[in-house]
Amino acid sequence: VYLFGHENLVEIQQLTVVYEMPHLENGVSVHFMDFSKFSRFEQLSICIAGTLMSYFVSGIVQEWIFEQEGFSYPVLLSFCQCLITAIITGIIHYVGNEQRSAPYTEYLKVSATVVSSACLSNWSMSYMSYPMHLLFKSCKLIPVMIGGKFLFGRKYDYSEYLSTLSLCLALLMLVIEKYGFSGSMKIEGLIIITGALTADGIFGHIQESLMSNYAMTRNEMLYYSHVMGSVLILPLLVAKNEIPGSIYFCIENPSILPYMILHGLSMYIGLGFVVEMIRVFGTFVAMTVTSCRKFFSIVLSFLLFPKNLSFVFILSVLLVTFGVGNNIIYQNREKEEKPSPEIAIEHV
Repeated sequence: VYLFGHENLVEIQQLTVVYEMPHLENGVSVHFMDFSKFSRFEQLSICIAGTLMSYFVSGIVQEWIFEQEGFSYPVLLSFCQCLITAIITGIIHYVGNEQRSAPYTEYLKVSATVVSSACLSNWSMSYMSYPMHLLFKSCKLIPVMIGGKFLFGRKYDYSEYLSTLSLCLALLMLVIEKYGFSGSMKIEGLIIITGALTADGIFGHIQESLMSNYAMTRNEMLYYSHVMGSVLILPLLVAKNEIPGSIYFCIENPSILPYMILHGLSMYIGLGFVVEMIRVFGTFVAMTVTSCRKFFSIVLSFLLFPKNLSFVFILSVLLVTFGVGNNIIYQNREKEEKPSPEIAIEHV
């Protein structure tokens, strides 16, 4: 099942950057844990289990946070995500004595799109259910193709246009229906999630250009973009007046703080497993796993947080499944015909 795949392998967030590297002979090594002594099948199983568990935890915790009465601080959640990633990658950056390989202005471009995508994505959760949010976020191929066509003059195959048409039709059906799983789908939520998808599309092209022009490690990219992103989010916290309210909310509900930290940590841990899958087993395997992950996340959401299931949503899921699955298969076919390594960026 190639479900909800081309979600830009990050986003991420939640917000992660992944670039394809040539397949290496050595085995899987994730977060300083070496699994090279295991068989290839066992290594793949470890990567799949790590990816699924990490993002299942992340998704469940994220939905639980937004289900809490009185929680209306999406920018704060985005700040926690960026800060946690910045701290972890910062430790690795300085312990490993990594050198900066690009001007600060280049990282700033990435940070701006990272912040926009993360904040708008979390903000949209205040207006729509988590399954609806996941379905929209699975359609990042649309802004990526639009940006590539009109901003960078790139050409696409008919198969890619067919995938985009299927995704557009699925989103159009959801919008026309007017009602989500827990009430009406507000126009504010539609505008915000569209902004998040647009930021994702721009993010992918900027990231691809940066990774092509400068030799840098994944950790370096994550470190500088998220440190700057954390700084950029601070004015947004002030502008939305979330600082006083969020402090009071956390004092009144201290149990939410560990969940916010767990959300950021699980996203970062999941990213490590996805990166290893790309490095050792290839992008096609990684995209298939992350696609299935979204399908099971939606199933879990219905099981843990009961909602009304509409026929339009089911039909939209099938259309997205076809669109994304068709694109994954096309990209894999292209890679076999042109085996030279290329950059693949995705938000998981």
